[in-house]
Amino acid sequence: DRLGQESLKTKDLQEKVLALQAKLEESQRQRSTAAVADLEAAERRAAELERRIASTQEEHEHQLTLQRTTKARLEAATAKAQDFELQCQTLTLKLEKLQARSEENDLKFDRQLALHREEVCSAFSRVQ
Repeated sequence: DRLGQESLKTKDLQEKVLALQAKLEESQRQRSTAAVADLEAAERRAAELERRIASTQEEHEHQLTLQRTTKARLEAATAKAQDFELQCQTLTLKLEKLQARSEENDLKFDRQLALHREEVCSAFSRVQ
């Protein structure tokens, strides 16, 4: 009788061990499946981050190109503005010289006109 009870206990324990092993295997399978899913999700996130980094780098390079182009255009415009300023200064000097000559010519004309008036008046006085 005792041997039968021991045998039943052993059989019961073996069934419990088998059930526990099945639970352990199922738990390991679920953890493995979850780990694979986590790994796949992490790989997808890494791939997305790589795409974002590449896109950001492209945008950064594009912005640098725009900045270089803008800087070159600004330098060219500045050079043109400086050239224009020099031309304006040159033209201002020429204009001042022309105005001085014009004033000088006006004075000469006024003197010649005055002389001519004197001569005409003198000649008219002699005629009378």
